[in-house]
Amino acid sequence: MTELYTMMRYLQTDLLRECGISHFDEWAADFGTVKTDYELKPESDGKYQLKTRFAQFNNLPELMGMFKEAADIRTTDTLDLEKPDAHVHEVVAQPSKIQKRLIKALSKRASKIRDGAVDPKDDNMLCITNDGRKIGLDQRLMQSGCEDNPDSKVNMCVRNVFDIYTKNTDKKSTQMIFCDMSTPKQANRQDRFEIYRPDSKVGFECIRRKVGLGKPGNKSYLGTFDDLKKYVEKNTTDIEDKLQDGDIAVFRVPSEDGKSIESRAAIYMGGKFSEANSEELLEQIFM
Repeated sequence: MTELYTMMRYLQTDLLRECGISHFDEWAADFGTVKTDYELKPESDGKYQLKTRFAQFNNLPELMGMFKEAADIRTTDTLDLEKPDAHVHEVVAQPSKIQKRLIKALSKRASKIRDGAVDPKDDNMLCITNDGRKIGLDQRLMQSGCEDNPDSKVNMCVRNVFDIYTKNTDKKSTQMIFCDMSTPKQANRQDRFEIYRPDSKVGFECIRRKVGLGKPGNKSYLGTFDDLKKYVEKNTTDIEDKLQDGDIAVFRVPSEDGKSIESRAAIYMGGKFSEANSEELLEQIFM
């Protein structure tokens, strides 16, 4: 609601003034309904709290009629866009003992914040919500020294991806996985755990490829195989993890028209990458 009011305040100040609306409270009283209801606490401890929020719009036809004087509104039905059919597969991951302990700590932090015992600059509900998401994804995001939980969300996803891979090997199918947390960091921030850089100690092999790290022009940007070579040489300390003859690297990049994702492969030989046989390499590793 606040976004719509802000747009109208920018684009239709005179119209709002003519309607006797000079601030948000007046606008909300005309076009919104406030409702008090129970909702889960942000600290994810399973307890509920009473919260007052906007529940729905009032006088919606009049509101849309006013806003359409400055905006051209298009819905999914009017655009008739082609969309793939989504097949949702929900998997529930049970929390570990460590995750339960960390969640209890969030509850204690939230209580201190409600009591006003903590400066908002030091801790606040937004930080607690973000930390709760980290705990749910992988407990090592909060405490890097924790052991890897074999039944974590990440590991369950890995097993599911591998299962789909083995069932579709003959089709050479491609899977794309998105995660907006614990994303790859710049070279000077490689001292912390991230799910994009799995630990070889827990059964994962060393991953020697990073795609699109940073932005073009930045020193940390990886856009070519030469960038990848420099990155590995700079950030790899163990000899066994350095590039060796026969290593294959793969870049996943958008096509020229931006409508699809394309793969490029190169093999490391004689101190440099060669992508002369990219298609053959991709076939070799089922890409």
